[in-house]
Amino acid sequence: MRTRATLLVGLVTLLGCVCSLGCSPALTTMEPARLVPAHHLQLTAGLYGTNPMGDVRAAFDSATQMRISESGLSPDQVTTLMNGAAAVVIAPPSAGFEIGAAYGVTRNFAVGARTTGNTVRANMRFQFLRMAPGFYGSIGLGASVYLYGFPVQQFTDSVSLTSFARQELDIPISFGFSGRYGHIWLGPKMVLSRYDADVAACTQGNTSTCTTTANVAVAGTAAYFGGQLGLAVGYRQYWIAAELTLMHIQTNATVDIAMNSMSASTTFASGGLVVVPALAFLGWF
Repeated sequence: MRTRATLLVGLVTLLGCVCSLGCSPALTTMEPARLVPAHHLQLTAGLYGTNPMGDVRAAFDSATQMRISESGLSPDQVTTLMNGAAAVVIAPPSAGFEIGAAYGVTRNFAVGARTTGNTVRANMRFQFLRMAPGFYGSIGLGASVYLYGFPVQQFTDSVSLTSFARQELDIPISFGFSGRYGHIWLGPKMVLSRYDADVAACTQGNTSTCTTTANVAVAGTAAYFGGQLGLAVGYRQYWIAAELTLMHIQTNATVDIAMNSMSASTTFASGGLVVVPALAFLGWF
């Protein structure tokens, strides 16, 4: 028989493990300040890692490192678990990939799309600055939708994701220099996110029957403010690019746990720093 305490800790741990496959939002921009030329196609393929710091990371670590006795959950432990559940939904440590394409509609306007496996992002960009001998400025607007949440069932039959939804809106602004041998760009970026997740966990039973289930609900918003610095080196139309994104995150989530006669609610409102290094191939065709 499994104890409620052990399995609730396992729930947070498993969510963290699954999110390492790429649950965090892709905060990278990975595009030079100069738009792809008119009637040309830009292809991007890269890898990125997300490393949250501050309150969000502390909540994640506290929940996954908890050791609870057989006697059950104390009020402080319930709060720790709920904060940890919010942290793994909002910004868990993770690594992922991205594949994207952009098309130059005109000299000063481009549209694009990108996927990171569990998300799809559509965006448009406008070239508002073009100065000789190669200085550029651009502004973009992007919208992302998550296709699915955490594939928890691959790790255990005791935990299942009953619903998951997340949408994001991002506005990047870039200034930089572009030439035959490469690009360099930097600028601010803002990302606004809304999420809603429900998880069911079997907290007591045997291999064939679940007698007790805990339901965990996380819903809220997150705002990211920061910027990026990128460098691409190559020749003419093919480049290897590296980008570093630093974002401050401010979160506000409501977390509820219901299990038999026990129920608890808390508000997870905190902030932190998110560091996202990325490496990619860029090509104009």
